[in-house]
Amino acid sequence: MIFLNPYVCIIKSDASYHIFVTAGVLSAISEEEKDFLLEEMPCDNDVFIEKLGVERFRTFVDQKIIIFEQIPVDQLDSVNRGWFANRESSDKYRELQGKKVLILGCGGLGTNLAWNMAALGIREMILVDDDVVETSNLNRQLLYDRYDVGFSKVERLKKHLLEINEHLLIHTVSKKIIDPELDLTPIIESYGSVDLVVKAIDTPVNHLQIFSEYFHKMRIPYVSGSTVGHMMLFGPTYHPNLENKHVSTLPRNQGVELIKGKGISLPMIMQRISAEVASEALRLLLGKYDCVKYNDSIKYEDILEQKEPIKTLETAPQGDGVVIVAFLCSLMAALLLQHFGMTVVDFLFQFSLSVIYGILDIKGKLYFLYLVFSASVMGAVQLFQSLILFGTFHSFFQGVNALQSMGIFLLTVICFNSIVFMLSFSFAQQFLRRLVLSRVLIRSKKLQIVQQITQAQIG
Repeated sequence: MIFLNPYVCIIKSDASYHIFVTAGVLSAISEEEKDFLLEEMPCDNDVFIEKLGVERFRTFVDQKIIIFEQIPVDQLDSVNRGWFANRESSDKYRELQGKKVLILGCGGLGTNLAWNMAALGIREMILVDDDVVETSNLNRQLLYDRYDVGFSKVERLKKHLLEINEHLLIHTVSKKIIDPELDLTPIIESYGSVDLVVKAIDTPVNHLQIFSEYFHKMRIPYVSGSTVGHMMLFGPTYHPNLENKHVSTLPRNQGVELIKGKGISLPMIMQRISAEVASEALRLLLGKYDCVKYNDSIKYEDILEQKEPIKTLETAPQGDGVVIVAFLCSLMAALLLQHFGMTVVDFLFQFSLSVIYGILDIKGKLYFLYLVFSASVMGAVQLFQSLILFGTFHSFFQGVNALQSMGIFLLTVICFNSIVFMLSFSFAQQFLRRLVLSRVLIRSKKLQIVQQITQAQIG
């Protein structure tokens, strides 16, 4: 049995009909096809094929115009199911519903994300927070109202979520998490493993460091966001299936304690952060690891200004970093290739190419091809120099033998230079990482001054 997807739109333009599949994608249909879809669907596969043909059947299936299960349009999660029917699959949505998510902190970010997870279809959640609702929370903490003031955040949030979806399974833990090893581990163990932790607290002051290290150690996937003064902070993200290298660059506010002060925020700031973090959570829960944005970086952003993200060591070298890499590549190549008669011209040529490679951020197979190209050029130059030095050939066979020898020499130079350039680039990258790390730590130290003064718990 096949059904017309209720979340594709049939539109009429002048005398023609189209099906709006997604942004920028319109599928033209005849009036006969339009009448069949509206009047005779749902139907059996054979009926559709007999009426419109096997090619249209395949096209409509590929474009999700017809689907193999009926989606009710009047249920709480109907639009969710429609999205997955159009984009992913119903199996993915059912898999998502079976996930268990822990919300760490039920303040501005936590309440928004708890609602996002519940509305997304997550059936089981663990809410962790020790605070009570205050009047000053109501400008940004979703679902709470003035009748909740003075009551436990986790209990009131649970109440409001169940009012939206009574089928949710929500556990509450009223506890302040300072040392995750001591405070959070027993909670996770008591409820079994969790599929994802949403870190929505920004205390203690060194929360980025201690929670990142904890979740790495425990191999627990997590997403994170917070505010720093008037700034928004996105990331970091962790998952065991990803290569994670951001921990060494995170600010380390050891020995710092917040004595007094409250955080500042706006309602749209919390919505902006929660939307970004919830999207990151969805990517992890669906296994879309190649789409994760904050695995190797954290990002500060001002809602009124565009700020560049603070990147980790894995970013491409820029500015003087490119020159350093190029110089070290060329120097090592010169030292190892001096027995081939590498000249000053060869050195400058290799230096120029390395600078270009660095500026263009050439990586992987493309970088190797460029190395082979540069080695070929250097080998060809050496071959040309040899021809000039030895003069013209006196016989055809002498020329063939000489060219054969020169060809072997050229291939040797290509292979040897490629290996040398890759080794030298690797060595230079290690040197550059240390240089960039020192700069990141200096920049992070400056940011700590702001963080220590302005950072306070979202709740």
